[in-house]
Amino acid sequence: MTEANHRPEFQPGEQICSFEVIRHVGSGGYGDIYAVKDVNWNEIYAIKIEFLDAPQMCLHVESAIMKKLQGSLHFPRYIAEGMAHTFRYIALELLGPSLSTMRRALPQRKYTAYSILRLSYEMVVCIQQFHKTGYAHRDIKPGNFLIRPNREYPLCLIDFGLANSFINQATGDHIPFKANVGFTGTWRYASLNAHNEVELSRRDDLISWFYSILELVDGSVPWPGSHDRNETEKMKQTMTAEQLCIHLPSEYISIYKYIMKIKFDEVPDYDFIKNQLIQALKRHEFNSFRFDWEFLKQKDLDEISAINLEMGDEPSNVMYGIQIDSKCSLYSCCSCCNVA
Repeated sequence: MTEANHRPEFQPGEQICSFEVIRHVGSGGYGDIYAVKDVNWNEIYAIKIEFLDAPQMCLHVESAIMKKLQGSLHFPRYIAEGMAHTFRYIALELLGPSLSTMRRALPQRKYTAYSILRLSYEMVVCIQQFHKTGYAHRDIKPGNFLIRPNREYPLCLIDFGLANSFINQATGDHIPFKANVGFTGTWRYASLNAHNEVELSRRDDLISWFYSILELVDGSVPWPGSHDRNETEKMKQTMTAEQLCIHLPSEYISIYKYIMKIKFDEVPDYDFIKNQLIQALKRHEFNSFRFDWEFLKQKDLDEISAINLEMGDEPSNVMYGIQIDSKCSLYSCCSCCNVA
């Protein structure tokens, strides 16, 4: 009943508690997401449904983490939550399509150079901010980054149902390394640590981020994913940084080599990664700092987005489209960049 192809789907005009369905906007492993209108206040939101007979209940975890993230534009705004006879729900700020959905709408089904660099940077910022809550996301992928129509804060990280605290709440220390914990994540983007079924931490989110970038720039990852898990693991083990980064600026080679060396309980050097991306941006002479979707026709955007994706004018305090602090140097940037 709760499998994506067999669970009930609400139709436009149907009511979910105090919300009227406008359109279906996405699907997850155990539930669906709808654009809805609050019939009492006439406000438009997103509502995420999880059926009570789902094999894994994640929405209560997502709700608890979502509340910790409020106040940051790198994550959706929490509205409300509730329960009906057969499902529970959480109401959130309605955002644009995912990077995965948008990629498939682009003419070449992949992003171009400026968008790749800028989105890489913004994804790292979202991950860094999420890690500040003491949680590892454990399912970083293009489908879990939604577009916000805001040039300074263009992405939101979502879907925290698989997240896990890497901090021992009693001691404040990092949790110990553990083996035989089972697979967590999505095969296409999962780290080798996930393949080996060991405890995941911040490093694994960054590895999944890197694999996500490969899909955004090439249109697909180099391996078959869940269709052939053994081949996927073998390719992740044997492909070199240079082979993986063949269509990426050379700075990504340094980034990949760095993140593959991060220890289980080590605090990643996010500034190193962001600095490398800014160096790559500096080397290119871009004529425009617009995202790829800003060149699409409005009718094509309307098919994949429940909201207007007008990004607005570029603010004055930007460097290559990235928001910067007034004290931030062009050559020594990052710890102060784009952190809400």
